[in-house]
Amino acid sequence: MVFILNLQITYGQKIDITKRPDPLPAKSISFPEYKEFILKNGLKVFLVEDHEQPTISLSMQIRAGEVSDKKAGTASITAELLNNGAGNRTALELAQKLDSIAIGVSATSAGDATSISGSGLKKHFPLFLSLFSDIVTKPTFPQVEFDKMIPQVLAGIKQEKSRPGSIAQAMSRKVIYGENHPNARRRTEASVKSITLADIKEFHAIHYKPNNATLAVVGDVTQKELVPMLEKAFADWKKSNVSASELPPASPMPVGIYFIARPGSVQSSIATSSLGVPLLNPDYEPLALCGNMLGGSFGGRLFKTLRETYSYTYTPGAFLSRAKSMNRFVCVADVRNAVTDSAILVIKHEIARLRNEQVPEEELTRMKRYIVGSYLLEFEKSNFIANILQNADYVGESMDRIKSYPSRFSALTSAQVQTAAQKYLKDDQTSIIIVGSPDILPNLKKLGTVYEYNLDLEPVSSNSDEKVDISVQDLLQKHIQALGGKEKISSIKSLITKSKASLEAGPNLAEGTMIKKQKSPNFENTITDLQVFKRETWTNNSKSWTSQNGSPAQEVPSTDIEKLKLQATILLSGKLLDLGYKAEITTKKNGQYLVNVTSPAGDKDVYYFDAKTFLVSQIDRTQTSPAGAMLITIKYEGYDNISGVMLPKKSVMENPNFSMTNEYSYEINPTIEDKEFTPTTK
Repeated sequence: MVFILNLQITYGQKIDITKRPDPLPAKSISFPEYKEFILKNGLKVFLVEDHEQPTISLSMQIRAGEVSDKKAGTASITAELLNNGAGNRTALELAQKLDSIAIGVSATSAGDATSISGSGLKKHFPLFLSLFSDIVTKPTFPQVEFDKMIPQVLAGIKQEKSRPGSIAQAMSRKVIYGENHPNARRRTEASVKSITLADIKEFHAIHYKPNNATLAVVGDVTQKELVPMLEKAFADWKKSNVSASELPPASPMPVGIYFIARPGSVQSSIATSSLGVPLLNPDYEPLALCGNMLGGSFGGRLFKTLRETYSYTYTPGAFLSRAKSMNRFVCVADVRNAVTDSAILVIKHEIARLRNEQVPEEELTRMKRYIVGSYLLEFEKSNFIANILQNADYVGESMDRIKSYPSRFSALTSAQVQTAAQKYLKDDQTSIIIVGSPDILPNLKKLGTVYEYNLDLEPVSSNSDEKVDISVQDLLQKHIQALGGKEKISSIKSLITKSKASLEAGPNLAEGTMIKKQKSPNFENTITDLQVFKRETWTNNSKSWTSQNGSPAQEVPSTDIEKLKLQATILLSGKLLDLGYKAEITTKKNGQYLVNVTSPAGDKDVYYFDAKTFLVSQIDRTQTSPAGAMLITIKYEGYDNISGVMLPKKSVMENPNFSMTNEYSYEINPTIEDKEFTPTTK
């Protein structure tokens, strides 16, 4: 209190503690200095000198990315292989050399560009530059490294299917730009498997040219020092004609709701999407400010409604993408299944407010100051400046326009924001993409036309569905007969299943065995031994245990016992109704009956019954993991008659992280002692 009184006396005025203080006057910040020059081979170089630390970073931008692919995935695989052998060094020798000077070089390809970058101490710069030049211009693309890379890429594609937000964004690009548009191109397992090493070498030979690239150098080096070093390092890199990738205009798919079923999801990923404008269009910045007003920060309107008012989500957002030729305006939110339709209505309401009402001046000013202030703070990072220079050169943005951005953006008005929303964010221009549980589909259909797609972004056409010509009870009876008949199934009191097992996780392969022993009514012991990993489980009529890699057996929580007892049932698919399972045929497609099966414990699976043999060909199962719900698919092949009952020769289990193949042999009604279903205590 004494301090406050002294302040009042010192400055001769009272302090109103209820009034928000006015912001300090904005400081004038000019665009940092940089140098620009072109090497003899046509490579344009940007130099940002920064002598505070004895480090130098390099960033090469190649003007070719996913949009330049003939086969989706070629650009990204080319980038990932650059480090796997270059010049006269193998992948190992190159890695060891970079490691010896504590430098890592990374390469990524996305959209319409590929970036190769790295940084290190100035004292190592001559060697760093030599290695960097080899990586960019003289990759060897060894067949052995290509063969290792493909399984890793395929594993990555499977993992992408477990990330609903990524799926929603990929579908958004497809909907907004057009089903077959280069900007909507997405690598798939089929496209990656079709890529050859010759495709990789061709992509590099066509696009990796000095006159199709820029180099940004940031750090403790002068132009006088740098130019001779660059000329020497890139002397063998010759320019040649490079055909520009001309993108066709966007051809949006019909406006509607695009739903991608992801069984087991406990929340929905929502992405409302509209076609924006090119980066240099006069409407780009007013439309970008619309995105800021909705979800560019914690002050965005979607944060205030979806998060604070309704508690539907923790991190909603909105953005306008930033590409040269065309862009998307997207609002995103991950919400609970039960409020999916409500969250969509809230997003649509907030977009409508931008169209129908001018943003209050105070709210608009606060957001503009936040955006411009954040932008200016980035000038502290020299690499940020280099990135701006390279991107501006690529899109053809003048430096005058770059330098005037803060004042130009600060001058945007409420009227401009409203006009942009009215032009580009109309309901009849906005599609809604949802990735979530099939349970939410009925409510979505109440909101408008729904187009269904699968996790591979392929349409799920109702026209391909066949007429369901059987009841679920009759189907399951035919399945029982196909297995061998109820009497034969009931006669099997014990079963030993042995398999040769192999597990693939990216490029890694582990082989071993699996032995499963089952005994009626609910006893099971399974040992999976894959050399580097060993797991054993036990289930008896009242308890269950698990052990990994020889560790002491741990008792499974009692809440899981009923589920494990049911799973221990011999020939479970032939006893579903007797055990209290609920089953419903959803459709008949491609000669398969799809049946939703719910266990007494509440677990939901989808069984695929072959319409000719009535045997199970596939089971889709959802498993809860720390990362969220994970879809597991088990496919069965080649049934054999084993002592009067039909059993599969092979199964392939796939999930986003790995796949496991089992080739089976069986023993019917062997003698198994009860003690084998309880772990031995030492």
